[in-house]
Amino acid sequence: MLGRNGAASTSAAKEWADEQRAAGRTPIKAEVEERVLDMAESVSAVLASAGVAFEASRSEMAAFGDVDGVACRCMVDNAPASGPLYDLKTTTDASPEAVTRAVMSYGYDIQVAHYLDTWKAATGEDRSMRLVFVEKEAPYAVTVAEIDGEALEMARRKVARARMLWAECLRSGQWPSYPLAVLRIRLPDYFHARGLEDEAAREDWRAAAGDKPSRAAMAAASDAMNPHKEITR
Repeated sequence: MLGRNGAASTSAAKEWADEQRAAGRTPIKAEVEERVLDMAESVSAVLASAGVAFEASRSEMAAFGDVDGVACRCMVDNAPASGPLYDLKTTTDASPEAVTRAVMSYGYDIQVAHYLDTWKAATGEDRSMRLVFVEKEAPYAVTVAEIDGEALEMARRKVARARMLWAECLRSGQWPSYPLAVLRIRLPDYFHARGLEDEAAREDWRAAAGDKPSRAAMAAASDAMNPHKEITR
């Protein structure tokens, strides 16, 4: 039914894949399944060493709650009956340095703050949350991370401002974008420095070339760059 590469390339295979999706399943290639299972085994081993085991029945648990008068929701990858909530992230680099950069680049601290606020609103529970980073290539190295208190407090302030803005937009029906003003762009110094370097390189080339281009060559170059010139083929 499937092609040699595992793709649904025949009509029967595509029909089967559509039926699976309609039933709420996600068809994947065998090689992808094998990689996912290997990743899961690596994550499970690391968590087991810390005395943690995910319960399948408590995976992808949704929470709905009212926070500061705003309806909020979240989907937790795994929520044990007690202890920290867990969210899994795939990455190409799970080193501590790369994980820290990822948190800053993708706003994972804000995600954690939102999830914890929403979870408490839904359940009344004060939880912590751990981010589990697993590399997508063998040997599927894993790093488990938590946002520290100071960073989490700042993230909660950001989320509170976002909720306030969201509530005001819902109330007023006004959804502002960027400021309505003419943007005056000041290009960074390194951009100008690169331009000066290019100019210097051209001057060096001209000095090395000796004679200046002829009038005919200059005219031909100008004519070639004329945007209004009629092009014939």
